[in-house]
Amino acid sequence: MRARRFVALAVVLVLVVVGAVSIADTVLSWVTPASPAGPPAQAEKAPAVPESALLATALPFAVDYLSWDTHDRAARQVALERAVAPDVAGDGWDGTGIQTADSPVAIGLARSARDGAVVTVRVRVTPYAPATAAAAPRAEEQPEDAGTNVASGPASGAGPALQPRWLNLAVPLLSRDGRVLVSARPALVGTPQPAADEPALSDGAAGDATYAQETRDTITKLLDAYGSGELEFIRAGGTTFEGLGGAAALGTVTNWRVADFDDGDDASIRVGDVTVTWELPGNSSLACSYRVELKNADGRWYLLSIGAETEEVS
Repeated sequence: MRARRFVALAVVLVLVVVGAVSIADTVLSWVTPASPAGPPAQAEKAPAVPESALLATALPFAVDYLSWDTHDRAARQVALERAVAPDVAGDGWDGTGIQTADSPVAIGLARSARDGAVVTVRVRVTPYAPATAAAAPRAEEQPEDAGTNVASGPASGAGPALQPRWLNLAVPLLSRDGRVLVSARPALVGTPQPAADEPALSDGAAGDATYAQETRDTITKLLDAYGSGELEFIRAGGTTFEGLGGAAALGTVTNWRVADFDDGDDASIRVGDVTVTWELPGNSSLACSYRVELKNADGRWYLLSIGAETEEVS
């Protein structure tokens, strides 16, 4: 009997203690101010131009850009004008040869400080051997809608198809007035570039003309190796970019400008703009402009970076 009373008394004591603690907690919550809520988590700012809009311009443009027909040059201009910004000299084709392109896929996207980017598009191209003069179609034989799609197939005057190959085209883009436009001349590249930079020099600037003249042979040799893909002895240490792998051969270096060296700059690195003409199968050539960085190591200049340059659209 005494044991039962002892158990009952213990239960009552437990309930009293628990109740007291609960009441104390409640009172404490009344007199203690709530901790101020922290600032809401900042949502990651979405890019001003969505990736889908950039690709919607870059992919079809790359196909049009790497398609050409010497018998119908006007059709190419019509196709390119759909995407190229006004007052941009965006076409580097020399007007010779026949080539078709298809199967574009985006393999890289580097955004610029402004509302733009450089999209690298991989495209399969098929060049055609030059046709004989007798086989070339006359203008009056062309159908009225010829050239509305420059990638639709070779002209009737094309010679035999040559070995298809894959090319990577870096397409500079900017958004203006709600449209994504090609803002500078595209460039053939080996691998996607990690950054989308403006030209090293503004239009008309001479830069360091002395250094450019002294290193003209150097930049020519570096670009020749870039075209062949043999970069072992010309690529700066720590870099991993690839060249064109023999898909194009160096023709000429038509312009080489180097930015002036300022106090505080790294004396071992020089930045410049270069325009080169690539010789392609099928008797065609394509001019491309690049922003390049050179790095000096042990008295020798190496290629540190190379990629298409962006430009502000007026």
